[in-house]
Amino acid sequence: MFVGIGVIVEHQVLLIKLTDIIHVLKFIIDMKNNSNNKEFLPTRRVDLNLYNVFVAVMLEQNISKAGELIGLTQSAVSQALGRLRTIYNDPLFVRHSKEMLPTALAKKIYPDILQAMQSIQNSLPQPKLDMSSLDMTFHINTSNFYFIRHMQKFVATVNELAPNVAIDISSVALESPQIALQNRTTDIYLDIFPIEHESCYHEQLLIVNPVVLARKEHPRLQGNKTITQEEYFKEKHAVLMPKGSDNYPLKLAKLHNLKDREIRFISANMEQILSICEVTDYLCMVPQITIDNYVHKDRFSYFEPPFSFDESAVYMNWHASVEHNPAHRWLRQQLKIASQLG
Repeated sequence: MFVGIGVIVEHQVLLIKLTDIIHVLKFIIDMKNNSNNKEFLPTRRVDLNLYNVFVAVMLEQNISKAGELIGLTQSAVSQALGRLRTIYNDPLFVRHSKEMLPTALAKKIYPDILQAMQSIQNSLPQPKLDMSSLDMTFHINTSNFYFIRHMQKFVATVNELAPNVAIDISSVALESPQIALQNRTTDIYLDIFPIEHESCYHEQLLIVNPVVLARKEHPRLQGNKTITQEEYFKEKHAVLMPKGSDNYPLKLAKLHNLKDREIRFISANMEQILSICEVTDYLCMVPQITIDNYVHKDRFSYFEPPFSFDESAVYMNWHASVEHNPAHRWLRQQLKIASQLG
């Protein structure tokens, strides 16, 4: 009996012939749990293509899109899911509106299955990519504009090494960065917040230092060189907060009385935060790199935060379905190089 696995490479399905492999994924998982049992042997034959379907549905959370990702019809994906449900005696995915949401068991087994499949894919010879002849467009969302200096270096390098590649950079705040990456309307999402979702990967690019910002004509802080905690908490505040989240940069501060701040404006867009602070007496906490690239930076006064912070960073986020795409890997590498140039 032939046992194989379909692997996603550049959105195509590559069938790897793995002769004499019997339920490799279950073997890896069970061996991890039975490392001291020298008598352990795998006992069941399972079509490993089923796990490719499982990962695709986990990434897309949609039957049709999962099929498109791995080159299968919707019917074939549904049949594969049916077989997996029988094997695990669990629904694995339940329909909610237009999405297929993973069950608790699916979430539990996903990391081991994904790791095993990535190990197989990493063992493949990497295809050679001639960037000089590549003709495509990459879409990057910076969330805000604090990455502009590094973007300039990045675009210049891409233009030199891949002259036929177009870079579309947007700073429009996304309703859902994770969905934008999943739908491939965005290839890379850059932000001070990593996307914590099983379908996305992230990598730290830059360390950023926060500053407290106030308009120069602020009636209580004008002319000050520093700001105390007491002064900070007496003022009203504008805060940056991604949509659908309750996290914002100041939560990195080692303070217990953050709830005492009087927050009057919240936005997921840094430029909106700065424009509001420019015409009000609100204070805001922003990464220093934001101010370095802001055209109206001379309209503000800047203060070192009156409290200590854990490390904050700029993150590069991308969808798991393009993790092994050669062009996308090259793109991520160029972003990493640009971010290290200072």
